[in-house]
Order: sequence, then C-alpha cells, then structure tokens
Amino acid sequence: MMFSDRVDAGRRLAGALKPLALGRDCVVAGIPRGGMVIGMEIASALGCRLDYVVSRKIGAAGNAELAIGAVAEDGSSYVDAELAAALGMDRRAVDGATAYSRAEALRRAERYSAAKSREDLNGVDVILADDGIATGYTMLAASRFVKKAGPRSIIAAAPIAAADSAQRVMKEVDQLVCLDTLAVFSAIGEFYIDFGQVSDEEVMSILERSSRLDSGRTDRVLSDGRR
Repeated sequence: MMFSDRVDAGRRLAGALKPLALGRDCVVAGIPRGGMVIGMEIASALGCRLDYVVSRKIGAAGNAELAIGAVAEDGSSYVDAELAAALGMDRRAVDGATAYSRAEALRRAERYSAAKSREDLNGVDVILADDGIATGYTMLAASRFVKKAGPRSIIAAAPIAAADSAQRVMKEVDQLVCLDTLAVFSAIGEFYIDFGQVSDEEVMSILERSSRLDSGRTDRVLSDGRR
C-alpha cells in the first residue's frame, strides 16, 4: 500500500475509523511531528477535538534511527532492554540515550503548549494517531502516558505497521486500526511518495488552527443558546 503523503494517508485512515461511530465525545491525539498531520485529517473527518501527545523514540548507540524505546512528554519511558543488550548498549549508554530523548520530548511539549490548550482526556475515547508503526515504541510510550489521564478507551491508529509491532501495540490499547500490516518492514517512509519532515512550525500551525476551530464551535453553541 502506498500513500501520496500524510494528508492522503490521514484521510484514508479516517475512512477506516468512521465505522466506529465514536461521536463528538472523542479526542484525536496526534504524535508529533508526522502524526499531527494524520491526526488533523482524522479529527476533521470525524468531528473530534484535536490534541497531541509527545512521544520521542530513544535511538540506539551509533544508529539514532533505530529505536530501542521511547520517552513520553512527562518523562516516562519504555525501553526494550533485550534489544539494547543485543546491540551492545550497557546501562550507562541506555540512560544517556534516554536522557537525550527526554530533553527533546519535554522541549517539544513546552513549545506546543503555547499553540493550544490541552484537552481533558478523562472519560473520553482517545484516538492516538501516528504516520506509521515501525517498532511500536513511540505508540506504547504515548498510550501509557494517556492511560494516566483515565480515558474511556484508547484506539491506536496508523496507516501502516510492521506486523510484529502491531501485535505489541494491541496488547496495550483497546483497539488498533491500521490500513495494512506487513511482516517485512524496513522504514515507514517507503510507503509514502512524499515523506518530507514535518517541522515544529507546521505542528504549531495545525494546533493553532484547531484552537481557532474549537473557539468557533464554542461561540456558535453560546449563540444558539441565547436565541
């Protein structure tokens, strides 16, 4: 399965989520950066509120693109100790890589918070959206973070996923919605014609646009109530 870009993937994924009929009492939480574009399309199609959950992968020593785990925006982490050991990473190396990713996750969360107030996730259905699931670690760290807020359910959503990672994620969430899973999987970008990097500025723009839309909905509700 190939996607033109993240917008195309998000729209097609939204189509697969529509049968769930979650209603407006749901929040789509994109995982920045790429997952925010996916989340924006889902939230727009389903009429849900948009939020974000920062979850950043922990890179392996000598190969930052290979994830051994991930860190969520509150500093909590998920690390595959067996994988780290197999790659020759001792406790000091793992702690160093984790600290680096934690600092970046906290930086992103602080910056994005200026663009939009956070949604209350207690008692609502949360759709965690990303542009793909390779190792699944960022999704796992994000779902564990969201669980602390007491949502009614957590639905992990991604256009594409590695089959073994999909199984790992399914154990942590209430439901996984994915357009395709593959046993042979090397990189998320191979399934996109355009997989350009999403900038912090683009994430901020998406969140600011969502905040304006939320304000517009509130104004309309108040206006209707005065009639």
